[in-house]
Amino acid sequence: MFKKVLIANRGEIALRVIRACRELGVQTVAVYSEADRESLHVRFADDDVCIGPAPARDSYLKIPRLIAAAEITGADAIHPGYGFLAENAEFAEIVTASNIAFIGPTVQQIRVMGDKAAARKAMTAVGVPIIPGTPGPVEDVEEALEFAQKIGFPVIIKAAAGGGGKGMRVAKDADEFERSFSLARSEALSAFGSGDVYVEKYLRRPRHIEFQIMGDKFGNVIHLGERDCSVQRRHQKLIEESPSPAMTPDLRKRMGDAAVAGAKAIDYVGAGTIEMLLDEDGSFFFMEMNTRIQVEHPVTEMITGIDLVKEQIRVAAGERLSVLEMPPLRGHVIECRVNAEDPNRNFQPSPGRIVTFHPPGGNGVRLDTHVYAGYTVPPYYDSMIAKVICQGRDRPEALAKMQLALETFIIEGPTTTIPFLARVMQNPRFQSGDVDTKFLEREPELMREPIPTESPDDAVTRSKHLERGAYRLAGERRMLKMEGFDLGNSPLEHTREAVEGKTVILTTTNGTRALLAVQGARDVVVASYVNLTAVSAMLRSALRGGADISLVCAGQDRQFALEDAACAGRYVHLVSRRLATLELNDAALAATLIDRKYGDNLMRLFNTAAHGRALAAAGFADDLTTCAAVNSFPVVPIYQDRQITKLGPERER
Repeated sequence: MFKKVLIANRGEIALRVIRACRELGVQTVAVYSEADRESLHVRFADDDVCIGPAPARDSYLKIPRLIAAAEITGADAIHPGYGFLAENAEFAEIVTASNIAFIGPTVQQIRVMGDKAAARKAMTAVGVPIIPGTPGPVEDVEEALEFAQKIGFPVIIKAAAGGGGKGMRVAKDADEFERSFSLARSEALSAFGSGDVYVEKYLRRPRHIEFQIMGDKFGNVIHLGERDCSVQRRHQKLIEESPSPAMTPDLRKRMGDAAVAGAKAIDYVGAGTIEMLLDEDGSFFFMEMNTRIQVEHPVTEMITGIDLVKEQIRVAAGERLSVLEMPPLRGHVIECRVNAEDPNRNFQPSPGRIVTFHPPGGNGVRLDTHVYAGYTVPPYYDSMIAKVICQGRDRPEALAKMQLALETFIIEGPTTTIPFLARVMQNPRFQSGDVDTKFLEREPELMREPIPTESPDDAVTRSKHLERGAYRLAGERRMLKMEGFDLGNSPLEHTREAVEGKTVILTTTNGTRALLAVQGARDVVVASYVNLTAVSAMLRSALRGGADISLVCAGQDRQFALEDAACAGRYVHLVSRRLATLELNDAALAATLIDRKYGDNLMRLFNTAAHGRALAAAGFADDLTTCAAVNSFPVVPIYQDRQITKLGPERER
């Protein structure tokens, strides 16, 4: 076994390797840039070395400095983690030539699998299914177009080197192809130093399934089951789970056998993943192999009970695999990656100081993170700051645990993707397992939520921080759409075509004034006749839990409005009739009386109320009909942090 391991990485993966080494009785060396001086991996390692300024090119990617740090501290092995130099064959070669063990596969294995064209050739040789594509890189656009027309559009142009979504472009037809080809080559050259690209058939609704591979130096290669990584944005994984909702025992055997055959073809040593695309008809195709530990390795660790990082270190030290077949799967595991990004600004990175940090907990909940209260998220590196992993007896229990974990995970300071992840967990299609790599493209409202504002000027100011074309300004003055705004406040204007995938910034409505007046309350829900049953159920549950409830009527120009009072009275009636004792103030009692007089005929109520008459006279009679459709929208909008999110089943607008 090694005596001292240098971790050529940072953040949570550096901490993860340090923990594994501690359990094995191995000392560790942390390397850090000037920006990471206060990082936890520096604090918990046995030794540490500063390797340069903040930018990765001047520190974590400087091979000579890493080798010097290992030699100065007496490290006899280097663990590359993931990212940075983890799949760099030149780095592995220099490490080995310096008489330091590289904890990973051999140089040749990294080289073969790091070249997409060479990897496809190696897989084809052992019968692993390959997506139809060019046998190698193509330089001539005319030759590439001819091939694309032969296999049929759509096609995807991919960088031959690298990954992570860079150097990838989809061409839907011949008209798009030349531009997509040029962009893919340019991105590949910029990201990986090589403009080589190849062309392959593009599957419309595939799942991204990867198999965890482990191999040793004695010829043993096994797989430890699959992870479904289909929920992605721009080819970046956001949520992973195991087992895949689409998996059957027969399919797992066929895909697993293919993955092992592919790894054995190159005598693979260490931890790696065979990544595949699973089509709707059950056919599957090799995509690439990652020759390193994966970000999402905790999913496999929890579902199999095997510590992959310790196994990786043991194998590199010359030991045999501790298991030679896949153990029984233990329930269901889901992982969410938490990034310091703002989904409402096109996932723009959000570095900064963490003011409050309250981690989730409970049985079956794991948190891998390197951040803490007082830590400053730097702007120089990947924005992932935590991984939440939840295990349940089955998928519904794992989902319930993840929902609670995200609800109780509090990070104040930088904007994070926690609210976005919570919305995905509540999405009916995700809950049913109906996902593929285009899931977020078909569910764009998960990416955007309405923002109430205090005034038209405030709305315009907030829109300046959003990407052009990513928002809609909505507001009226005296029932007329405001000049320069995209929408008024009529629900009939807010169609799916008008708002899908956009942030809607609302202003000048009585409702937004009411929301802003109650901001700071522990829980704020938005109620009307259209979601009567859903909100009433939530209110009854809150009352049984000992909460106090205040009903705030929006009114009209800060004055009493008959229709709002009647609606409040209906809620009081529905909530109180199932509870033995309930104290009502005079306003609540008065509201119930108004409901008794008008509540049995909402159109009569709206035509009696002054604002209802004004709307009808202005040509908005259809809006009144929409508002009178009781329980037409079975959702509970939640107002928090100056944004509106919703709970409940999906609906069609």
